Amino acid sequence: MCVVEEQELHVHSVILCARSEVFKAQLLGGMREAADKRIVVEDIALVTFQALLKFLYTDDLSHVEDWTKIVIAESEGDAPPQRKRIAVLQRMLAASHKYQLARLRLWCEQQLCECIDIDGVCGVLCQAHLYEAKELESACLNFVKATRAAVAVTAGFINLSEECPAVQLKINLHIAGVPED
Repeated sequence: MCVVEEQELHVHSVILCARSEVFKAQLLGGMREAADKRIVVEDIALVTFQALLKFLYTDDLSHVEDWTKIVIAESEGDAPPQRKRIAVLQRMLAASHKYQLARLRLWCEQQLCECIDIDGVCGVLCQAHLYEAKELESACLNFVKATRAAVAVTAGFINLSEECPAVQLKINLHIAGVPED
């Protein structure tokens, strides 16, 4: 059983263990969850976790795509659909990283690569750096280099040196043409 936002979700531990090394460690290792057969998830929203479970059970990314469309349609606020899509994909990227789901993580990276824009590139780049999402990080760095004059005046870029100095350094080195190694 998984508990997310106080909702009990009945799951098959065999499937979770087969698909995720993290779930396997939790359910079969020496952790509390192994004895209780109960995993409490505190840092992932219920709708995101449900989509993650559907992916684990089916290995079908179309379910995740459908989920993103539903969440975007149901989300409130004035943000344009593209900004909402980025936020939804970032949540799934975080979940796929946490549970070491490489295929889902790569899919999220690819989807986010298609959504990069001037106002959001720095936030996406910080997350790519945090989760070692190399394809996404490279796409963001190339985008920043190509649009540096526009990106440099955004709030995300201005706050980078304080919020994520390692990413600021990566941008500077990339623009200067210094190889990563």
